[in-house]
Amino acid sequence: MLLGDIKQHLQTITECPDWSIGCIHSDQPKSIAVLGKQGVLQAAQSYEQSYASKTIELVIRWNEEAEAEQTAQQLYDFFLAQPDTIGTWNIVQCALPYDTPVNMQPLPDNGMEYHIEVMITYRKGE
Repeated sequence: MLLGDIKQHLQTITECPDWSIGCIHSDQPKSIAVLGKQGVLQAAQSYEQSYASKTIELVIRWNEEAEAEQTAQQLYDFFLAQPDTIGTWNIVQCALPYDTPVNMQPLPDNGMEYHIEVMITYRKGE
């Protein structure tokens, strides 16, 4: 599973004019970044070697506070609902370490930034 697979799937769930992988576009009024993250969460234990995990962080930067919260919650709820698939990958589990999207400090343009961390456990080779 690549970050691009995750981004492409999330684009079907949430509208945003600026999506990026691996970097945050702070000059855009509305942007979502999909970042790879070192796994802080523990992977699901398995007796087989048929599972893999990927920890990601989504950064939602929006120039309108209410829209920022709504967009972040929509993405958070997608992972909380434990999706069966992301793209062509069969999902085993989505682990979220926080109860809500993490609200970062306000942005200079009266916007907000939210972070969502999730560890996705999926079946390898499918």
